[in-house]
Amino acid sequence: MENKNSIIDKLIWFTLLTSVILVPLFFTTANTELFEVPKMFIVYLSAVLLLTLTSLKFILSGKLEIPKSLVFYSLAAFVAIQVASTFTSIDKFTSVFGYPTRLNGGLLSSFAYLIIFTSALINLNFQKAQKLLLAMIASAFAVALWGIPRHFGAEPNCLILTRRLNATCWQKEFDPTVRIFSTLGQPNWLASFIVLVLPFAAALLIATKKGSRLLPFVICAALGLALIFTGSVSGILGFLASVMAFSVLIGTRMLKKNIKILGIITALLFMVLVFAAPTIKNRISQSLSQKTAANAGTPSGQIRLVVWQGALSAFGAKPILGFGPETFIYSYYQFRPQAHNQTTEWNFYYNKAHNEFLNYAANTGILGLGSYLAFIILSVWQLFKIARSKNAASIWAKAAIASITGYLVTIFFGFSIVATQLFMFLAIAAVLVLSGTPAKVVDLKISGLAKKALSLTTAVLGLWLLIFIFRLYFADLLINRAKSTVRLTSYLSAVSVSPIDNPFYLADYAYTLAIYSGAQKDPTLAKILIDQSMAIGQKALNISPLNLLVLNKVASAAGELSTADTTYKIKVLELNKKAILLAPTDPTSYLNLAKSQRAIGQIKEAQKSAETALQLKPDYQEAKGLLDQIQDKKLQ
Repeated sequence: MENKNSIIDKLIWFTLLTSVILVPLFFTTANTELFEVPKMFIVYLSAVLLLTLTSLKFILSGKLEIPKSLVFYSLAAFVAIQVASTFTSIDKFTSVFGYPTRLNGGLLSSFAYLIIFTSALINLNFQKAQKLLLAMIASAFAVALWGIPRHFGAEPNCLILTRRLNATCWQKEFDPTVRIFSTLGQPNWLASFIVLVLPFAAALLIATKKGSRLLPFVICAALGLALIFTGSVSGILGFLASVMAFSVLIGTRMLKKNIKILGIITALLFMVLVFAAPTIKNRISQSLSQKTAANAGTPSGQIRLVVWQGALSAFGAKPILGFGPETFIYSYYQFRPQAHNQTTEWNFYYNKAHNEFLNYAANTGILGLGSYLAFIILSVWQLFKIARSKNAASIWAKAAIASITGYLVTIFFGFSIVATQLFMFLAIAAVLVLSGTPAKVVDLKISGLAKKALSLTTAVLGLWLLIFIFRLYFADLLINRAKSTVRLTSYLSAVSVSPIDNPFYLADYAYTLAIYSGAQKDPTLAKILIDQSMAIGQKALNISPLNLLVLNKVASAAGELSTADTTYKIKVLELNKKAILLAPTDPTSYLNLAKSQRAIGQIKEAQKSAETALQLKPDYQEAKGLLDQIQDKKLQ
């Protein structure tokens, strides 16, 4: 029995270690999104393995361990509120599985993080907790080394994607020579990740004996350099906040003791910061600017203020449990300020509030936001108690507090991603283990035969969960291939492989069927495709009736069908009217309505809808063109 538990312990440790190494580094073009989607699936896989292995460990040992920690209870309460919010969600599919190109934030991801956090508390010991923190630092170091050459035009990602060591594989707005993003996907995401890990690297530097500090020194320097090259204002602000917190926590005595090495790092980073100052200064001035220069985008700070206003309105409408986890992209459109139409990102879909706290408020209400803040406060409080002790965990606890402080600043202007969520939860768990986290042990009193039956049942359930995750993953691969090849067989494969009915897949499939039906010369085959298109489109709407993206895609499918069968023009009109209810300040919705009204001869109504589109966005040229056509026809 001890031998079996030893094997399980090794597998658990391998899973935790692998997750912190792979998640920040892994990306692939095979998925619907390069960075967040594949990282999330690694987290899902890790969570299933940890849940299964830890459960088997409990069964074989005959003892159930429950962490006796307020931090654990607060995180469990947070996830419980996510569940409650999902029951009242305006789109349960998105609330459970997350927004398709993000996934992080859905109920499934919340369960995964809770499982990983709990498994770490239960299964780590002092030595493994330290090694896990070191692995996190090493992983971040690798991310920094991967990203730094990009600033100088040597892009490792392009070497993998195009076999050329330059930055030409990215579009101009993602030029890594201006702002690096390494393997994280966006400069602000990389900055947030570095801010989270850098205090731990500094703690390692301080804890290492003199004469052996070269590697920790290089790691700190590389992380700082990568942070500067992101050009992230929120990252710099978060870094300054973490430095202040860390300095206060370690005290003047420790600062004086390590003044030489810390001074060298500060001097080097200051010189690089001076070198990069024009870029950062330009970004700060753009963020604060209230004017949009010709051919330039609206300042991000100005857009954020508009989005935040919409988030607050959404929160005010459903203040208790919100609209449901990850439903911001739908709730925001219901309260989207008209000022958003005057920005250069007026036709962008905002699936996040670009403020983690407002995001929780809009999605899960005061209960969701309150439980998240409770988890953070209790974590910092517990870490502070550890920091005051004089044991080996003290320096790591101080680093953890500084890490959380800086991280909270970055997500105040942005949002969490897979890598930062995983690292935050595991860092807190590891430091708690370093100080010795007690657990309540429950004797399961299982007999030999019952133990075998439970073990087999657990293994089968674990296998079922693994198959479920793999089917989700392969469905994502197939839908990505389908979008690039536009083949019906690929769409059918994605829909068939997916273990659940995905309204986004179904809507895309319905639209592709509609396009294919119009290209068919055989009327019988065309009729079959038309019927399939509408049936599948309706199925998508039944699953997500308040999903604006799905509704618009199904409306587009009906529009394609209406060229061959005019009866579908009424369907298009109905769907566009519903879109107005879901997005009352969106000029595109009114333009689409005007087009559908004009198509069935409702000229006065079409004119009114086009005028409304122009009232919402006076420089909307397509709406102006349609209105001119309507008025010219009326004059004729």
